[in-house]
Amino acid sequence: MSMTRFRGVDPVWVEGTTERPANETGLACIYEAGRVLDAGWARDTAAVLEWINSIWEPGAVLAIDAPLVVHKPTGMRLCEWEAGSR
Repeated sequence: MSMTRFRGVDPVWVEGTTERPANETGLACIYEAGRVLDAGWARDTAAVLEWINSIWEPGAVLAIDAPLVVHKPTGMRLCEWEAGSR
Protein backbone atom coordinates (compact mmCIF):
# COMPACT_ATOMS: atom_id res chain seq x y z
CA MET A 1 0.00 0.00 0.00
CA SER A 2 1.44 3.37 -0.95
CA MET A 3 1.05 6.44 1.20
CA THR A 4 0.40 9.94 -0.07
CA ARG A 5 3.40 12.22 -0.22
CA PHE A 6 2.95 15.87 0.73
CA ARG A 7 5.44 18.41 -0.59
CA GLY A 8 5.82 21.90 0.77
CA VAL A 9 7.58 24.86 -0.83
CA ASP A 10 8.24 28.15 0.99
CA PRO A 11 9.58 30.58 -1.67
CA VAL A 12 12.27 33.15 -0.98
CA TRP A 13 11.58 36.85 -0.51
CA VAL A 14 14.78 38.02 -2.16
CA GLU A 15 15.70 36.96 -5.66
CA GLY A 16 19.32 36.77 -6.74
CA THR A 17 21.30 39.33 -8.64
CA THR A 18 24.64 39.20 -10.40
CA GLU A 19 26.20 40.59 -7.20
CA ARG A 20 24.65 38.15 -4.72
CA PRO A 21 22.81 34.83 -4.83
CA ALA A 22 19.11 34.51 -4.08
CA ASN A 23 17.91 33.57 -0.62
CA GLU A 24 17.07 29.90 -0.22
CA THR A 25 13.60 28.45 -0.77
CA GLY A 26 12.57 25.93 1.87
CA LEU A 27 11.52 22.46 0.70
CA ALA A 28 10.00 19.52 2.57
CA CYS A 29 8.36 16.22 1.71
CA ILE A 30 6.52 14.01 4.20
CA TYR A 31 4.35 10.89 4.11
CA GLU A 32 0.76 11.25 5.30
CA ALA A 33 1.76 9.56 8.59
CA GLY A 34 4.17 12.46 9.22
CA ARG A 35 7.53 10.82 8.47
CA VAL A 36 9.92 13.28 6.81
CA LEU A 37 11.21 11.91 3.51
CA ASP A 38 13.25 14.91 2.44
CA ALA A 39 13.89 18.48 3.52
CA GLY A 40 16.28 21.10 2.30
CA TRP A 41 16.83 24.28 0.37
CA ALA A 42 17.06 25.50 -3.23
CA ARG A 43 18.27 28.81 -4.61
CA ASP A 44 16.38 29.21 -7.90
CA THR A 45 13.20 28.21 -9.71
CA ALA A 46 14.94 25.51 -11.77
CA ALA A 47 16.30 23.83 -8.63
CA VAL A 48 12.87 23.95 -6.94
CA LEU A 49 11.19 22.37 -9.99
CA GLU A 50 13.92 19.73 -10.20
CA TRP A 51 13.33 18.82 -6.54
CA ILE A 52 9.54 18.63 -7.02
CA ASN A 53 9.90 16.46 -10.12
CA SER A 54 12.48 14.15 -8.51
CA ILE A 55 10.01 12.84 -5.95
CA TRP A 56 6.69 13.35 -7.75
CA GLU A 57 4.13 10.55 -8.07
CA PRO A 58 0.42 10.26 -8.95
CA GLY A 59 -1.80 11.45 -6.10
CA ALA A 60 0.87 13.56 -4.46
CA VAL A 61 -0.03 16.91 -2.89
CA LEU A 62 1.98 20.12 -3.34
CA ALA A 63 1.51 23.13 -1.06
CA ILE A 64 3.18 26.48 -1.67
CA ASP A 65 3.39 28.96 1.20
CA ALA A 66 3.29 32.23 -0.69
CA PRO A 67 0.85 35.11 -1.04
CA LEU A 68 -0.81 35.32 -4.45
CA VAL A 69 -1.17 39.10 -4.35
CA VAL A 70 1.55 41.33 -2.97
CA HIS A 71 1.19 45.10 -2.77
CA LYS A 72 4.59 46.63 -2.09
CA PRO A 73 6.67 49.39 -3.68
CA THR A 74 9.11 46.97 -5.32
CA GLY A 75 6.32 44.90 -6.89
CA MET A 76 5.83 41.16 -6.95
CA ARG A 77 8.58 38.56 -6.74
CA LEU A 78 9.01 36.35 -9.81
CA CYS A 79 7.60 33.33 -7.95
CA GLU A 80 4.46 35.32 -7.00
CA TRP A 81 3.99 36.50 -10.56
CA GLU A 82 4.40 32.95 -11.90
CA ALA A 83 1.94 31.48 -9.34
CA GLY A 84 -0.59 34.22 -10.06
CA SER A 85 -0.28 33.82 -13.82
CA ARG A 86 -1.22 30.15 -13.59
